[in-house]
Amino acid sequence: MRRWILCLMLCLSVFAAFAEEKQSLVSGVAFDAQGRLWGVAVKQGQLWVEHSQALQPGEAPLFSGAVAVSPKNDVAVDSRPQIVTGGQNIYIGWSQSSGNIGFSHSGDGGKTFSAPLLLDHMAPAHDTQHGEPHLDALALTADGKLWAAWSRVQAIYLSVSNDHGENFGVARMVADSAWACGGIALQPAGDNHAVALWRQSFDGAVRDHAIARIDAESPIHSHRATFGGGVSDICPQPAPALAKGGDWGWHMAWFGSGKKPGIFYARMDGDAWVSSPAKRFASKQAAQPSLLAIDEHVWLAWKQIDQGGATVNIAASDDGGRSWSDSVVAGRSEGEVDEPVLINHGEKAYLSWNTSVGFRLLPLP
Repeated sequence: MRRWILCLMLCLSVFAAFAEEKQSLVSGVAFDAQGRLWGVAVKQGQLWVEHSQALQPGEAPLFSGAVAVSPKNDVAVDSRPQIVTGGQNIYIGWSQSSGNIGFSHSGDGGKTFSAPLLLDHMAPAHDTQHGEPHLDALALTADGKLWAAWSRVQAIYLSVSNDHGENFGVARMVADSAWACGGIALQPAGDNHAVALWRQSFDGAVRDHAIARIDAESPIHSHRATFGGGVSDICPQPAPALAKGGDWGWHMAWFGSGKKPGIFYARMDGDAWVSSPAKRFASKQAAQPSLLAIDEHVWLAWKQIDQGGATVNIAASDDGGRSWSDSVVAGRSEGEVDEPVLINHGEKAYLSWNTSVGFRLLPLP
């Protein structure tokens, strides 16, 4: 524990500001194969993407080469831009102020980006859901397929691109009784599958989570993943988090709104779809969790609101989520703070978050 705290204290100086003068702290980040950190953020309602140099251990990212990927005033106020990378391809999606879902991609390492596609136009012809769609997640599987998950009212949709984002197939409805205010976690699973975790309506008013392994064509069968019994209709709710847990299954984290609201964690068996008992980490003042797993090392991070502002908190496990360290404060801010995001480049893990004074990147032990 002393080593863990010491590393946090020493690493807090690793920070950089990107998208100067942006009006929103909401951002998305991802490493590419070269070790460059890509950041996508909103400035004056417009989406901008830029990247750092290829990072060396202990080196702070210096962002440059900002490129606009959307028109001005195109991004919805509550939109959290999504970004994933693969080879020379950079994929970006966002919810638009017009009530659509925009998507753009680059095939030349981020030098140029395509004109936006409208992903929600790929909804099934028989779709009866109304209301504005919201993009929740992008995921890239090992076979090069790009998966996009989005929600509208009580429905969750999934659309797949087989040609590096040039086109998307007609969306499939994953669930029609979802609580779409809760967001979706989406992770690749093998060559041609993805696993999704979302907040679902059970037995009328109960709001818990469902999980499903999905391929491009087979029928979708979901399983109940959490049993907190919350009945809150507050919208929006923090999105869940999902990370691959080796051959046995998945790490899950979510905000539970039952008798003891807070951040919870559990392991999910990927064959039997049975989870371990949930472990509670934080109080009802916590926000959206983030998860990252590399072999047996697992990290869980979240933002906590307190009287002095907000803190970014993190806990770690060295045995695949069976036991955990006590959580520690990785950062504190009296101003605004975006949700923390755990990311990795190969075997190296990082905690990132955006604040009113700049972007922070914390290497993890």
